[in-house]
Amino acid sequence: MKELLTILLPFLFIGTFSYSLPSSEKSNFGERRGFKIGDKGYVISQRQKSWYEAKYDCLISGDGYELLSLESNDELVAIRNQLGDYAGQAFWTSGFSHSTFGYASQMFYWDSTGRSIGPYEGWGTTRPYNLTANTCILFNDGDTDYWSVTNSTKTCSSLSLWYICEKPLEPIAVDTQLPPENIDGRYRFSFGDGVYDISNMILDWFSAKNDCKLRGMRLVSIESQEEDEAIYKEISQYEEGFWTSGAKFLSTGPFSWDSTGHGLGPYLNWYKNYPVDFEKYNCVIMRPAFNYTWENYFCADGYYGITMNRYICEWHPGML
Repeated sequence: MKELLTILLPFLFIGTFSYSLPSSEKSNFGERRGFKIGDKGYVISQRQKSWYEAKYDCLISGDGYELLSLESNDELVAIRNQLGDYAGQAFWTSGFSHSTFGYASQMFYWDSTGRSIGPYEGWGTTRPYNLTANTCILFNDGDTDYWSVTNSTKTCSSLSLWYICEKPLEPIAVDTQLPPENIDGRYRFSFGDGVYDISNMILDWFSAKNDCKLRGMRLVSIESQEEDEAIYKEISQYEEGFWTSGAKFLSTGPFSWDSTGHGLGPYLNWYKNYPVDFEKYNCVIMRPAFNYTWENYFCADGYYGITMNRYICEWHPGML
Protein backbone atom coordinates (compact mmCIF):
# COMPACT_ATOMS: atom_id res chain seq x y z
CA MET A 1 0.00 0.00 0.00
CA LYS A 2 2.83 2.39 0.85
CA GLU A 3 4.44 1.71 -2.52
CA LEU A 4 1.12 2.33 -4.30
CA LEU A 5 0.67 5.68 -2.58
CA THR A 6 4.20 6.64 -3.53
CA ILE A 7 3.33 6.09 -7.19
CA LEU A 8 -0.09 7.78 -7.11
CA LEU A 9 0.64 10.71 -4.80
CA PRO A 10 1.98 13.14 -7.46
CA PHE A 11 -1.21 12.72 -9.49
CA LEU A 12 -3.59 13.31 -6.57
CA PHE A 13 -2.71 16.99 -6.17
CA ILE A 14 -4.86 19.66 -7.73
CA GLY A 15 -3.13 22.92 -8.58
CA THR A 16 0.63 23.48 -8.82
CA PHE A 17 3.72 22.74 -6.80
CA SER A 18 7.47 22.66 -7.35
CA TYR A 19 9.23 19.36 -7.69
CA SER A 20 12.73 18.02 -8.28
CA LEU A 21 13.48 16.77 -11.76
CA PRO A 22 14.04 13.02 -12.05
CA SER A 23 17.73 12.12 -12.21
CA SER A 24 17.32 11.03 -15.85
CA GLU A 25 16.16 14.54 -16.77
CA LYS A 26 18.76 16.38 -14.68
CA SER A 27 21.42 14.97 -17.00
CA ASN A 28 19.73 16.85 -19.86
CA PHE A 29 18.41 19.96 -18.11
CA GLY A 30 20.98 20.41 -15.34
CA GLU A 31 19.56 22.07 -12.23
CA ARG A 32 16.77 24.00 -13.93
CA ARG A 33 13.64 24.90 -12.02
CA GLY A 34 10.91 22.32 -12.58
CA PHE A 35 7.24 22.39 -11.60
CA LYS A 36 4.00 20.54 -12.24
CA ILE A 37 0.58 21.85 -13.23
CA GLY A 38 -2.20 19.31 -13.57
CA ASP A 39 -0.97 16.51 -15.80
CA LYS A 40 1.98 18.45 -17.30
CA GLY A 41 5.57 18.95 -16.20
CA TYR A 42 7.43 22.21 -16.92
CA VAL A 43 11.10 23.24 -16.88
CA ILE A 44 12.39 26.84 -17.08
CA SER A 45 15.49 27.60 -19.16
CA GLN A 46 18.81 28.52 -17.58
CA ARG A 47 19.65 31.08 -20.25
CA GLN A 48 18.01 33.23 -22.92
CA LYS A 49 17.93 32.01 -26.51
CA SER A 50 16.30 32.76 -29.84
CA TRP A 51 12.94 31.12 -30.54
CA TYR A 52 14.45 28.49 -32.82
CA GLU A 53 17.23 27.65 -30.36
CA ALA A 54 14.69 27.44 -27.53
CA LYS A 55 12.49 25.06 -29.52
CA TYR A 56 15.40 22.77 -30.35
CA ASP A 57 16.75 22.88 -26.80
CA CYS A 58 13.44 21.53 -25.51
CA LEU A 59 13.40 18.80 -28.17
CA ILE A 60 16.96 17.53 -27.70
CA SER A 61 16.49 17.23 -23.95
CA GLY A 62 14.45 14.12 -24.76
CA ASP A 63 11.73 12.72 -22.50
CA GLY A 64 8.98 14.27 -24.64
CA TYR A 65 9.65 17.94 -23.85
CA GLU A 66 8.56 20.64 -26.31
CA LEU A 67 8.38 24.43 -26.23
CA LEU A 68 5.43 25.75 -24.22
CA SER A 69 1.94 25.97 -25.74
CA LEU A 70 -0.48 28.08 -23.69
CA GLU A 71 -3.95 26.62 -24.09
CA SER A 72 -5.87 28.41 -21.32
CA ASN A 73 -5.66 31.50 -19.15
CA ASP A 74 -5.68 29.23 -16.09
CA GLU A 75 -2.49 27.59 -17.36
CA LEU A 76 -0.85 30.97 -17.89
CA VAL A 77 -1.80 32.18 -14.40
CA ALA A 78 -0.57 28.92 -12.83
CA ILE A 79 2.77 29.24 -14.66
CA ARG A 80 3.19 32.84 -13.53
CA ASN A 81 2.68 31.69 -9.94
CA GLN A 82 5.64 29.31 -10.34
CA LEU A 83 8.19 31.66 -11.88
CA GLY A 84 10.00 32.63 -8.66
CA ASP A 85 13.19 34.53 -9.54
CA TYR A 86 12.05 34.70 -13.17
CA ALA A 87 9.06 36.91 -12.31
CA GLY A 88 8.72 39.97 -14.52
CA GLN A 89 10.54 38.41 -17.50
CA ALA A 90 9.36 37.67 -21.04
CA PHE A 91 9.11 34.06 -22.24
CA TRP A 92 8.82 32.37 -25.60
CA THR A 93 5.85 30.16 -26.38
CA SER A 94 5.63 27.80 -29.36
CA GLY A 95 3.07 30.13 -30.98
CA PHE A 96 4.08 30.85 -34.58
CA SER A 97 2.86 32.26 -37.89
CA HIS A 98 4.95 31.69 -41.00
CA SER A 99 5.63 34.25 -43.69
CA THR A 100 4.62 34.11 -47.34
CA PHE A 101 6.08 36.77 -49.64
CA GLY A 102 7.07 39.00 -46.75
CA TYR A 103 3.80 38.84 -44.85
CA ALA A 104 2.92 36.50 -42.01
CA SER A 105 -0.16 34.45 -42.77
CA GLN A 106 -1.79 35.66 -39.52
CA MET A 107 -2.96 32.08 -39.02
CA PHE A 108 -1.24 31.42 -35.71
CA TYR A 109 -0.61 27.87 -34.53
CA TRP A 110 1.26 26.08 -31.77
CA ASP A 111 4.44 24.82 -33.40
CA SER A 112 4.79 22.09 -30.76
CA THR A 113 1.43 20.51 -31.62
CA GLY A 114 0.56 21.74 -35.11
CA ARG A 115 -2.85 22.90 -33.86
CA SER A 116 -4.34 26.29 -34.69
CA ILE A 117 -4.41 28.63 -31.70
CA GLY A 118 -7.80 28.84 -30.04
CA PRO A 119 -10.38 28.97 -28.69
CA TYR A 120 -8.30 30.61 -25.93
CA GLU A 121 -6.22 33.53 -27.20
CA GLY A 122 -4.34 35.90 -24.92
CA TRP A 123 -4.02 38.93 -27.17
CA GLY A 124 -5.92 41.27 -24.93
CA THR A 125 -8.05 43.69 -26.94
CA THR A 126 -6.50 43.42 -30.42
CA ARG A 127 -5.17 40.49 -32.43
CA PRO A 128 -1.91 41.34 -34.29
CA TYR A 129 -2.24 42.22 -37.98
CA ASN A 130 -0.07 43.55 -40.84
CA LEU A 131 2.73 41.29 -39.67
CA THR A 132 5.93 40.78 -41.64
CA ALA A 133 8.32 37.83 -41.69
CA ASN A 134 7.95 34.73 -39.52
CA THR A 135 6.27 35.78 -36.28
CA CYS A 136 6.60 34.20 -32.81
CA ILE A 137 4.43 34.65 -29.72
CA LEU A 138 5.81 35.55 -26.30
CA PHE A 139 4.17 36.37 -23.00
CA ASN A 140 5.30 38.96 -20.49
CA ASP A 141 5.11 38.29 -16.78
CA GLY A 142 4.58 41.90 -15.85
CA ASP A 143 1.68 44.25 -15.31
CA THR A 144 -0.26 42.38 -17.99
CA ASP A 145 -0.39 38.74 -18.98
CA TYR A 146 -1.25 39.55 -22.59
CA TRP A 147 0.62 37.87 -25.41
CA SER A 148 2.77 39.87 -27.81
CA VAL A 149 4.67 39.06 -31.01
CA THR A 150 8.02 39.64 -32.65
CA ASN A 151 8.34 42.28 -35.36
CA SER A 152 10.59 43.21 -38.27
CA THR A 153 13.43 44.40 -36.00
CA LYS A 154 13.17 41.89 -33.15
CA THR A 155 12.61 38.61 -34.96
CA CYS A 156 12.26 34.99 -33.91
CA SER A 157 15.92 34.42 -34.78
CA SER A 158 17.45 37.60 -33.34
CA LEU A 159 15.57 38.16 -30.07
CA SER A 160 16.79 36.14 -27.06
CA LEU A 161 14.31 35.36 -24.28
CA TRP A 162 13.74 32.91 -21.46
CA TYR A 163 11.59 29.92 -22.32
CA ILE A 164 9.72 27.03 -20.76
CA CYS A 165 9.68 23.41 -21.92
CA GLU A 166 6.66 21.23 -21.16
CA LYS A 167 5.63 17.60 -21.48
CA PRO A 168 2.69 15.37 -20.49
CA LEU A 169 3.42 13.46 -17.28
CA GLU A 170 1.02 10.62 -17.95
CA PRO A 171 2.56 8.22 -20.48
CA ILE A 172 0.58 7.31 -23.58
CA ALA A 173 0.31 3.59 -24.30
CA VAL A 174 2.65 2.80 -27.18
CA ASP A 175 0.17 0.50 -28.93
CA THR A 176 -2.37 3.34 -29.23
CA GLN A 177 -0.01 5.96 -30.63
CA LEU A 178 0.38 4.70 -34.19
CA PRO A 179 -2.12 6.53 -36.42
CA PRO A 180 -4.51 4.36 -38.45
CA GLU A 181 -3.23 3.12 -41.79
CA ASN A 182 -4.28 4.54 -45.15
CA ILE A 183 -5.66 7.81 -43.83
CA ASP A 184 -6.89 9.73 -46.89
CA GLY A 185 -5.42 7.02 -49.10
CA ARG A 186 -1.82 7.65 -48.03
CA TYR A 187 0.75 4.97 -48.80
CA ARG A 188 2.51 3.53 -45.75
CA PHE A 189 5.79 1.62 -45.51
CA SER A 190 8.08 0.47 -42.70
CA PHE A 191 11.80 0.62 -41.99
CA GLY A 192 13.37 -0.63 -38.76
CA ASP A 193 11.00 0.27 -35.92
CA GLY A 194 9.64 3.22 -37.90
CA VAL A 195 6.47 3.68 -39.92
CA TYR A 196 6.34 6.19 -42.77
CA ASP A 197 3.35 7.76 -44.53
CA ILE A 198 3.69 9.34 -47.97
CA SER A 199 1.35 12.29 -48.38
CA ASN A 200 -1.27 12.30 -51.10
CA MET A 201 -1.34 16.10 -51.27
CA ILE A 202 1.13 18.96 -51.66
CA LEU A 203 1.75 21.65 -49.03
CA ASP A 204 4.35 24.25 -48.13
CA TRP A 205 6.98 23.08 -45.63
CA PHE A 206 5.35 24.63 -42.55
CA SER A 207 1.93 23.20 -43.34
CA ALA A 208 3.43 19.78 -44.10
CA LYS A 209 5.16 19.76 -40.71
CA ASN A 210 1.91 20.65 -38.95
CA ASP A 211 -0.07 18.03 -40.84
CA CYS A 212 2.34 15.32 -39.68
CA LYS A 213 2.04 16.47 -36.06
CA LEU A 214 -1.74 16.53 -36.21
CA ARG A 215 -1.60 12.89 -37.31
CA GLY A 216 0.56 11.91 -34.33
CA MET A 217 3.67 11.69 -36.50
CA ARG A 218 6.62 13.94 -37.42
CA LEU A 219 7.99 15.27 -40.69
CA VAL A 220 10.74 12.86 -41.69
CA SER A 221 14.34 13.15 -40.44
CA ILE A 222 16.85 11.00 -42.34
CA GLU A 223 19.62 9.81 -40.05
CA SER A 224 21.35 6.96 -41.88
CA GLN A 225 22.20 5.76 -45.37
CA GLU A 226 20.01 2.70 -44.84
CA GLU A 227 17.00 4.84 -43.95
CA ASP A 228 17.68 7.12 -46.92
CA GLU A 229 17.84 4.16 -49.30
CA ALA A 230 14.59 2.70 -47.92
CA ILE A 231 12.84 6.04 -48.45
CA TYR A 232 14.33 6.46 -51.93
CA LYS A 233 12.99 3.05 -52.95
CA GLU A 234 9.46 4.17 -52.08
CA ILE A 235 9.40 7.77 -53.33
CA SER A 236 11.33 7.41 -56.59
CA GLN A 237 8.22 6.03 -58.30
CA TYR A 238 6.37 9.33 -57.76
CA GLU A 239 8.67 11.64 -59.75
CA GLU A 240 7.81 14.49 -57.37
CA GLY A 241 9.60 16.49 -54.70
CA PHE A 242 9.33 15.56 -51.01
CA TRP A 243 9.90 17.72 -47.94
CA THR A 244 12.07 16.52 -45.06
CA SER A 245 12.20 18.21 -41.64
CA GLY A 246 15.66 19.61 -42.41
CA ALA A 247 15.75 23.39 -41.92
CA LYS A 248 17.93 26.36 -41.04
CA PHE A 249 16.43 29.62 -39.81
CA LEU A 250 19.46 31.11 -38.03
CA SER A 251 22.12 33.04 -39.92
CA THR A 252 24.85 31.02 -38.21
CA GLY A 253 25.11 27.35 -37.45
CA PRO A 254 24.23 24.20 -39.39
CA PHE A 255 20.98 22.80 -40.73
CA SER A 256 18.95 20.87 -38.16
CA TRP A 257 16.21 18.28 -38.24
CA ASP A 258 13.26 20.37 -37.09
CA SER A 259 11.44 17.28 -35.82
CA THR A 260 14.22 16.31 -33.39
CA GLY A 261 16.27 19.47 -32.82
CA HIS A 262 19.49 17.66 -33.74
CA GLY A 263 21.85 18.89 -36.42
CA LEU A 264 22.09 17.02 -39.72
CA GLY A 265 24.77 14.34 -39.64
CA PRO A 266 26.95 12.46 -39.35
CA TYR A 267 25.15 10.94 -42.36
CA LEU A 268 24.63 13.53 -45.11
CA ASN A 269 23.39 13.20 -48.68
CA TRP A 270 23.60 16.72 -50.11
CA TYR A 271 23.59 17.18 -53.88
CA LYS A 272 26.94 18.48 -55.15
CA ASN A 273 27.66 22.06 -54.07
CA TYR A 274 24.70 22.04 -51.67
CA PRO A 275 23.63 23.50 -49.33
CA VAL A 276 23.83 26.80 -51.18
CA ASP A 277 24.19 30.06 -49.31
CA PHE A 278 20.93 31.88 -50.00
CA GLU A 279 18.97 33.39 -47.13
CA LYS A 280 15.56 32.11 -48.27
CA TYR A 281 16.68 28.56 -49.06
CA ASN A 282 15.88 27.37 -45.54
CA CYS A 283 14.26 23.95 -45.96
CA VAL A 284 15.62 20.60 -47.13
CA ILE A 285 13.84 18.85 -49.98
CA MET A 286 14.45 15.75 -52.12
CA ARG A 287 13.55 16.08 -55.80
CA PRO A 288 13.84 13.77 -58.82
CA ALA A 289 15.90 16.35 -60.73
CA PHE A 290 18.75 15.67 -58.27
CA ASN A 291 17.99 11.95 -57.90
CA TYR A 292 16.41 12.56 -54.48
CA THR A 293 19.62 13.77 -52.89
CA TRP A 294 19.23 16.73 -50.53
CA GLU A 295 18.98 20.37 -51.50
CA ASN A 296 17.95 23.46 -49.58
CA TYR A 297 15.09 25.43 -51.11
CA PHE A 298 12.25 27.87 -50.40
CA CYS A 299 10.07 26.73 -47.50
CA ALA A 300 6.95 28.52 -48.69
CA ASP A 301 7.37 31.48 -51.05
CA GLY A 302 9.23 30.67 -54.26
CA TYR A 303 9.96 32.31 -57.59
CA TYR A 304 6.57 31.49 -59.09
CA GLY A 305 4.29 31.32 -56.06
CA ILE A 306 4.03 29.24 -52.91
CA THR A 307 6.37 26.25 -52.98
CA MET A 308 4.22 23.14 -52.56
CA ASN A 309 5.47 19.56 -52.40
CA ARG A 310 4.59 16.12 -51.14
CA TYR A 311 6.09 15.09 -47.81
CA ILE A 312 6.78 12.08 -45.60
CA CYS A 313 5.55 11.68 -42.04
CA GLU A 314 7.29 9.21 -39.73
CA TRP A 315 6.41 7.52 -36.46
CA HIS A 316 8.48 5.50 -33.97
CA PRO A 317 7.46 3.71 -30.75
CA GLY A 318 7.36 6.14 -27.83
CA MET A 319 6.83 9.19 -30.05
CA LEU A 320 4.42 11.64 -28.40
